[in-house]
Amino acid sequence: MNIISNNCAASFLYKKLKKEYNNPFMWSFIEPKEYIELIKNYENIKFNNFQVIKMPQNIGRNSESISYKLDNGFNILGIKIDNLVTVYYTHYLEIEKQNKIQYDEANIFIDNVEKYVIEKYKSRLARMNEIPLFFVIAYKHHSWNKELLQELCNIKSKNKIILMTNESLIYNSNVTIIYDNMKIRNPRILIDNHFNEIKNEIEKFYEKSL
Repeated sequence: MNIISNNCAASFLYKKLKKEYNNPFMWSFIEPKEYIELIKNYENIKFNNFQVIKMPQNIGRNSESISYKLDNGFNILGIKIDNLVTVYYTHYLEIEKQNKIQYDEANIFIDNVEKYVIEKYKSRLARMNEIPLFFVIAYKHHSWNKELLQELCNIKSKNKIILMTNESLIYNSNVTIIYDNMKIRNPRILIDNHFNEIKNEIEKFYEKSL
């Protein structure tokens, strides 16, 4: 499987399924418009053409978690892929004078975050061999609005899109909507709450049990 999400949702899903991370979009955040571009252009993107950039102060400001990290001096880095899509690694945080990597439930604290980001991007990209399934948790605080959601649902593709939202939308046959009131801001809990439904859609798409 190759599950690409717009936030850290796929990372929690891989952990729950006990699968190795096999794409470079883990523990990250992608802005809605660029995520849509990723889906539309996936087959033509040159993933080996990338550059490391620092997350601008105006990105992700609707997210309390991202704002907290930026306001407390953490450097958040992103990788801009083929001048089209930027993946911000919001859970890889740089701190000074650390002799080893430290972890909590979802974050990694390290003194050379650029080296770490590049290493993880390259190693996981090398394992990205299967066709993608796109998994979106459409939080409003991640800047998803109904217009962008409808644009997402209008994408005709051979690749599957699983969308978790509380909006009523018109959608193509390659899109599956999982409805939730979206009051829970923790993607891990949302995945736990809808796990069987998500897993069933993944298995149907890849035609194999997980």
